[in-house]
Amino acid sequence: MEFEYLSYKHLREEKPLQEKFILHNHPHYFEVLFLIQGDISFSVEGSFYDVSPYDLCIARNNEFHQVMYHSSDAYERIVLQIEPRFFEKHHFDGLKILFLNRKLGQNNLITHEQTEAYQIPALFHKIDLYLNQNNMDAALCVILEILSIL
Repeated sequence: MEFEYLSYKHLREEKPLQEKFILHNHPHYFEVLFLIQGDISFSVEGSFYDVSPYDLCIARNNEFHQVMYHSSDAYERIVLQIEPRFFEKHHFDGLKILFLNRKLGQNNLITHEQTEAYQIPALFHKIDLYLNQNNMDAALCVILEILSIL
């Protein structure tokens, strides 16, 4: 689902192919990956993170990163791609700190213990429900709530 300056994608691949996920960066947007299911690790600027379901990975626009599969199990995730202008448009420049207030390749993983403590999995579920109802405003409010928590 596309918002102005923000993309929300709930994706599932039954048999993920490693060659689809090469080392890359996104020069125009920040990225948030919320793992629902899969046997993966996340590499960012030479740091490697083992990722469990309900872990959340972040990458700023100039961080080289890659998802690496460890099995052919299904891979389900939610991906937010956020242009810096999104924060300016909604007058939430302070929310960019999540991406900018750290060294490249450091503190890119927020564990499932942390996301579950703040009900983030339930909030992503709520976004999916709102999008299925075509309630874009409510979905956007929950996205902003998640970013505020992070």
